[in-house]
Amino acid sequence: MPPPAVLPTGSAHAKAILVGEHAAVYGHPAIALPITPLRTVAEVHHCPGPLRLSTGDASLPVTELPQQFASVGVAAVESLTFFGLPAEDVEIVVRSGIPPQAGLGASAAAANAIVEAVRAYAGVALDDASRFALVQTAERVAHGNPSGIDAHATRAREPLLFADHVATPL
Repeated sequence: MPPPAVLPTGSAHAKAILVGEHAAVYGHPAIALPITPLRTVAEVHHCPGPLRLSTGDASLPVTELPQQFASVGVAAVESLTFFGLPAEDVEIVVRSGIPPQAGLGASAAAANAIVEAVRAYAGVALDDASRFALVQTAERVAHGNPSGIDAHATRAREPLLFADHVATPL
């Protein structure tokens, strides 16, 4: 695929779970709030060779990512596969202002940003259910059995009630 005229970009933001964080895994209610000033941005660049992921100062082929970045590698590979694009000649640059391992949804925000950047690169629409499935695939790598609240809340524009694995705007 030739380099696009406009740089394909995706973004997502942090979230805070007001109540019910761990209970949400078992289908119990939780309330999540978007924290839009804390953002993750992903950009797709043309780069000859195998699929690369760049975060901060490092740029590595996805096959060489350390375990802490495995979920974002999965988000990249699964997104490219979903859109029928080859996992080569692409570098995905991820910049995040969300502190990792702080309970703010950094992994889901990164996955959401990557999925959106690859969608923009592919130049096609993506329905909410497919987007959620792609992000959850990455979240399973990061967390094992995620509830899905992070996948929804890191793209939400308003507070969410999350109950029985369904997100509803409050």
